[in-house]
Amino acid sequence: MAAPMKIKTSHEKIEKETKSLLQACKDVHKTIDYEDPFLKRCEENCARVLRSEGKTDTDVAQQLKDFSQASLDLTFYEENNLVNESFPEKDGKQRLQKLLESLTMPEKLVEDLFQGEKQAKDVLGDEIYECLLWRRGALLYMYCSIIQPRSKSDPNQYRQCLEDGVDYLMRMLKVRTPILKERQDVTTNDEAVYQLLQKGIFSDTHVLAMMYAGEMCHWHWSDPAPSQSDFDARNIGRSLLSKYIELVKGPLKTMGWNCERADQLLKDADK
Repeated sequence: MAAPMKIKTSHEKIEKETKSLLQACKDVHKTIDYEDPFLKRCEENCARVLRSEGKTDTDVAQQLKDFSQASLDLTFYEENNLVNESFPEKDGKQRLQKLLESLTMPEKLVEDLFQGEKQAKDVLGDEIYECLLWRRGALLYMYCSIIQPRSKSDPNQYRQCLEDGVDYLMRMLKVRTPILKERQDVTTNDEAVYQLLQKGIFSDTHVLAMMYAGEMCHWHWSDPAPSQSDFDARNIGRSLLSKYIELVKGPLKTMGWNCERADQLLKDADK
């Protein structure tokens, strides 16, 4: 168990960030004339954090989980608005950066409070940590997809967003390790599900992350502007797309997934 003074300091830091998050949520709520479920849930999770006394490591970990969920809810609402507005040139970059910072804050708090003694995955749990990484990667995927026609105005920023997006998604895919138990030791009667677990695929989001990251690599290597980056987009993309195609033609073949686009991108990578 951590020392009382350290726990008190941790509680105060989380409380400060939560109050800031709650105020941001209330400010957004004032701009609409209906009760949005995500904003409501954000406020409820913030209230739960602020009610906790944060007396033990367990309390602090739960506060961080509730704070993370509140951040996910508020940013989901704001992200939808930003995507619907097609990341306006006037303030799209700034709003994108603000969302990325909000989705990074839970991980930053873990680093600040535990000083390497515990990792974000261990404190927040696999699902929350994966979601924080997925949301950042998917947000950058949407941003790069939408701003492609105007990326020539700042090609370096565009490429950096692609690289960051791929990094988040690849980190998300590595949070959980593949299930290597024998068939009889896994509680599923579905052979396809068992094969997916063996490959470290635990949800549809994992499959989609693979395709998103592969496509972002394609956008990176297809960009005609000179690049100063050592990011090996072609080889990374080839690996991701090959794995995606293997899944779709294998254990996912009866589940409605399509690999036509991935096949096209993979052929382009081999040119």
